[in-house]
Amino acid sequence: MRYATAARLADHIAPRRPENDPSLEQFLMQSGSLAYQGATVGRIFEGRSVLFLGDDDHVSVIAAAFFDLAVIVYEVDPRVADSLRGWASRLSLRNYRVVVSDIRSIEREAGQPAEAFYINPPFSSKNGGHGLRYWVSKALQLCTPTCEGIVVMPANEDLDWVNHNWVSVQRFVSDNGCRILSVGEDQLQTYDGTNDEGMRSQNLHIRRIDPSRVLEEPMRGGENLYR
Repeated sequence: MRYATAARLADHIAPRRPENDPSLEQFLMQSGSLAYQGATVGRIFEGRSVLFLGDDDHVSVIAAAFFDLAVIVYEVDPRVADSLRGWASRLSLRNYRVVVSDIRSIEREAGQPAEAFYINPPFSSKNGGHGLRYWVSKALQLCTPTCEGIVVMPANEDLDWVNHNWVSVQRFVSDNGCRILSVGEDQLQTYDGTNDEGMRSQNLHIRRIDPSRVLEEPMRGGENLYR
């Protein structure tokens, strides 16, 4: 029942999101994928505080509308931030907060850090997976030591850069003491207007088992973060 209602809300939200910026490898999930992601995040993390590092897709809105979550979204694009706040107001979402910030400027706030995270990083087709690793690194820094997270990964096995980025991220999460809990092969997310035709993504679900293992990804300036 909740998924059917989430699908109707996603159909309403999807065409009203701010236009994406392909130069930053920013692409928007199609409506069906948006509904699935919102329901997945809500189901997995229900009852927990969840950090979103960017959310141009508006997955956080779907998740918070139908599940018991405390959400904080850090979003670099003021248009997206305003849109998220607008939907949160329309839907009377509680425990939902949006902060406008570049990911490179975010620091852990005082108080209890988030227990889980959801990130849909730049797929990093031109920089060897740097953006993917940096988003994971920042999420692990900002959340609780034994946090759990969902990393949205490119899924197309026929693209060499996708396969190389997968190997890089798998090594990186392992070096940070994380266990891979699941890989969402049963459901692939689809997008509009991607640079690589037919680009899809899948969820990498991880949990940090050994917080003593820390390998941070060095920051790069400008658009080198994205591609």
